[in-house]
Amino acid sequence: MSIEVLGISGSPIENSNTDRLIQAVLDATELEFEFVKLSQINIRPCLACKQCVPDNICKVKDDFPELAERIKKAKALIIGAYIPYKQIDGFTKALLERFWSLRHVNNLLRGKLCATVLTYLSPDAADNVNQSLATELKEMERMELIGRREFIGTIAGGMAAGGAYHEKIQTPIVGRHDVIVCGSTGGQRQNPPTPAQCQTVTEIALEPER
Repeated sequence: MSIEVLGISGSPIENSNTDRLIQAVLDATELEFEFVKLSQINIRPCLACKQCVPDNICKVKDDFPELAERIKKAKALIIGAYIPYKQIDGFTKALLERFWSLRHVNNLLRGKLCATVLTYLSPDAADNVNQSLATELKEMERMELIGRREFIGTIAGGMAAGGAYHEKIQTPIVGRHDVIVCGSTGGQRQNPPTPAQCQTVTEIALEPER
């Protein structure tokens, strides 16, 4: 039986906030799911060879063709990225470039359900990345973007290591899930939070994004 939801993380950090947030959403679906960490497989940027144009099959010899089959079979995607240097991480960027191979003869991602998770330290960068990511998924890939979430903090364990301090709600993801929130909710740069300062906040999502 094929998986129903595929979670994809662009964070290379082990057990990062991005990973944990994707996992929380996957768990909340109560459906069959898989989790893929892009840093643990080999997906290069698009080489613009255009060999995918006739048949929607990328000819680059790396791990993308296998992942593309899993993406096509999944009923929904959860794409998680983090924002270094005020732009989307390189692993997620490479994946998004390779989506081009699925768009030519038949737009193979058209209508597929998708939600995104972003972790960040710069609110302005998060707004820009979130908008460009939504544009690609909705207008180029023609996917149905049902929700977006943004969270301050890119690495588990404190601001010195990029820890989470508060969540910024964009559009809730449909479903029920838990979010780990650490330290102040004011979004100010402080000392790294202790485990005692972390709590699990249950969120109940509303309507899909339109």
